[in-house]
Amino acid sequence: MKTAHTLGNEIQRLRTEAGFTLRGFALKVEISAAFLSDIERDRRRPSEAVLRRIAKQLPGTTYEELDALSTTLEQDLQRMVAETPEARQLLRTVFESKRDPREVLRELQKNLSKRPK
Repeated sequence: MKTAHTLGNEIQRLRTEAGFTLRGFALKVEISAAFLSDIERDRRRPSEAVLRRIAKQLPGTTYEELDALSTTLEQDLQRMVAETPEARQLLRTVFESKRDPREVLRELQKNLSKRPK
C-alpha cells in the first residue's frame, strides 16, 4: 500500500534520507521532538518560520515545495472559515467551478490590486 504524499511524510522521508534522527533534527530546527513528531504524523502544521527552518536544513527541497504539500489551513484561516460562512462558500464555489484554484487566485489578486484602498 502506497503512503499518501503529505507534508509530514515528506519531511520524515527527507530527514531520514539525510541521516538525521528525530531528536537531532528537532534540535537543529529549534523545536521539540514531540512537535516534530506531530508534524511528521500530520497532526500539527508548522508555522511558516518553522517550515522555513525545516526546509533550510533538508537537502533536496525548498520551503515552497514543502508548503505546497500542506493541505491544512493555518489557525487564523481556520478561525475565519469557522466564523465567516462566506469564506467557506468562497472555497466551495471555487471547488465546484472545477477551475484551477491558481487561476482563480491570480484573477482575484489582479482585481483586488485595481481597487482603491
